[in-house]
Amino acid sequence: MTHRVIIALGSNVSRDYLAKCMPLLREYVDVNRQSDIITTEAIGMKSPPFANQLLRCTTDLTLDELTRLTKDTEATLGREHGRGVVTIDIDILQYDDTLLHLSDWEHEYVKQLYCQIQK
Repeated sequence: MTHRVIIALGSNVSRDYLAKCMPLLREYVDVNRQSDIITTEAIGMKSPPFANQLLRCTTDLTLDELTRLTKDTEATLGREHGRGVVTIDIDILQYDDTLLHLSDWEHEYVKQLYCQIQK
């Protein structure tokens, strides 16, 4: 069964990490649309600004499998949780009709980027 997925990417190190992430993601999702990359101030933490992007994807993976692989991809790209340095953050915002990370949907930049990938 094919599932519709919205994935958010972010980095407060370099927007290059978003590009480095793409070939790894493409091993387990089909990326159908990509938003622009925009820079926003960090929310809820003291850190450099974040480069952010949303992806509209499809996958045959379950949500648990997809979550595990995104965390593995973060680790491959040097993500260490709790240190303030975010080489890459990969969040699954939507899986089929289920919205995840509900507080992220309240951010204006997420709404803006979501509109781009729905065209």
